[in-house]
Amino acid sequence: MHNLFSFRRFGRLFRKHTAEHLREYLMGAAVLFGGILVVMLALSLLQGGSMNADVQTIFFVLFLLAAGTFFTSTVFQQFGSKNRAIAALCLPASTLEKYLVGWLYSFMLFLLVYVPVFYLANSIVLLLFNTTDNYHEAVGLFSGEHRPYSAFYIYAVLHAVMLIGAIAFEKAHFVKTAFVFFGILGVLTLLNFQVLKTIFGSELALSFPFNELRFSTTHSFYTVGLPDEQTQWVGLAFAVLTLLFWAAAYARLREKQV
Repeated sequence: MHNLFSFRRFGRLFRKHTAEHLREYLMGAAVLFGGILVVMLALSLLQGGSMNADVQTIFFVLFLLAAGTFFTSTVFQQFGSKNRAIAALCLPASTLEKYLVGWLYSFMLFLLVYVPVFYLANSIVLLLFNTTDNYHEAVGLFSGEHRPYSAFYIYAVLHAVMLIGAIAFEKAHFVKTAFVFFGILGVLTLLNFQVLKTIFGSELALSFPFNELRFSTTHSFYTVGLPDEQTQWVGLAFAVLTLLFWAAAYARLREKQV
């Protein structure tokens, strides 16, 4: 067990990684803040007022998924080129410890940084563009109506996928992983559509797997979905899938160590 994980060894590895990349991560957080601020300022300026909670939620989700997946694709870049990989693999730490450092930074710590960065930029935009006639408050992270926090579940799935790509590919991790992911998603969507069309034989609207079924007749349009009590099983399936992808990423890193 000591060879698999040691708190002292993990702490040293975590501090080493932080010392080597802290400046880079701080610059990345500053760029993220500037990007969010500029985009939201531009949109508020174009529409002549502050953004409502719906628009704020959309930006929260889009920036989270875009910035998070890109950052995750770089967290294991030291294992890409052979020269850097040899140095990284020879560090006196277990594969699990090396994996956990990358996982913590790209998932837990990224979320802890992203949320205050977004809300700081959002608050500045609202402060500048809120007026008496056009006043909006910042959308709550745990708002029951808009639910920005639901993006965390989506990010967990995409993070697990990107983590595999970050380890599997030697360079252009983000582009290659995104290409493979969207390619597989497109194939699954088309297969899902063809199967449903064969079963129902109606004019179906294209939908993603695990989504609602929408079809039309001559005079009506119908939507068929799971009852609210059973939608949690879909979420559970994605949770299990995320855990499997995280395990696969660890297994892939362990292969490199061997």
